[in-house]
Amino acid sequence: MSGRLSATVVQQCVVSLGDVRTRIDVSIKRRFLADQDRVYPGLECPVPNDDTVELLSSVIDLYGLTREVLLLEIPSYPRLEGATVPDSGGSNSGQDQDQTDGHPFAVLSEFRERMAK
Repeated sequence: MSGRLSATVVQQCVVSLGDVRTRIDVSIKRRFLADQDRVYPGLECPVPNDDTVELLSSVIDLYGLTREVLLLEIPSYPRLEGATVPDSGGSNSGQDQDQTDGHPFAVLSEFRERMAK
């Protein structure tokens, strides 16, 4: 089976929450093979490691197949062009940020010192 999936997806930008439009245009190719155990019992012939091969059943689920292809093509983290993460303006901005980048718990020692006072 072969076909073409075309869709326009609108998602929220992970940074600015603005609308991100993504155009998806992909070809779909699948080969349906009979279950080899039922057709040839005892034959040990592995199914090739090919993502276009599907086992043939009594019904071919075209909706499920196109849904799977669409979900795999949609960007996981859509981002508007030019969108940047705003500076939090907290105590760890600027030069202090360099000291805590590799140490996620470095801020806790500062917090502990404040609590001791």
